[in-house]
Amino acid sequence: MAPQYAQKFREEWMKDKNFKEWIVELENDNTKVRCRFFKCDIRTKKYDLNQHLKTKKHMETTNNFSASRALTIFIKPITTKTAQAEGALCLFITAHSSVLSCDHLGVLCKNRFKSSEAADLMKLHRTKCTGIICNVLAPYFQNELKNKINNGPYSILIDESTDISVLKFSGITIMYFDTDIRRVTSTYLSLVEMESCDTETLINAVKTTLLS
Repeated sequence: MAPQYAQKFREEWMKDKNFKEWIVELENDNTKVRCRFFKCDIRTKKYDLNQHLKTKKHMETTNNFSASRALTIFIKPITTKTAQAEGALCLFITAHSSVLSCDHLGVLCKNRFKSSEAADLMKLHRTKCTGIICNVLAPYFQNELKNKINNGPYSILIDESTDISVLKFSGITIMYFDTDIRRVTSTYLSLVEMESCDTETLINAVKTTLLS
């Protein structure tokens, strides 16, 4: 019986349109390759590779991968300029307006500034605006405030209020010396919902806010 020839991995397979999307070279074994989709090893014989290529599961997975890649190419990625513009609008809304106005403001910018790349890719509505405010802007400014105060002295101002739904809230403001502008300043720190307005509850609310 004639000895079988052990075929080794070929670099040209990485350029072959039938193999390049799924074939993975094994560093410790040049007589096998791995399927990227199924994580299984296949002998480095072209016949075996072609047989694996024809299996039903592999064909279905390859089609799904191609469709997903085509969708990724079709969708334009958001540029840094667009992200900066959306962040600036969210910051403006936080300081001067209601989040509800974001639905109209985003569309207005997109329609009236068509020559701008940032505005052209902008997709900003109330849900995304709320997410940017809560998950991007708020953590950034909280961290910046902590760095400014550091171990310096500060004062806490508390004001309790009740909204139209009869929920009680405690607004907490902090006063400190801002080294950037060289003067004492005050800024919003937190708005805490209160179950009651007794002394112990207020103290616990302030402690929780300062420790968070």
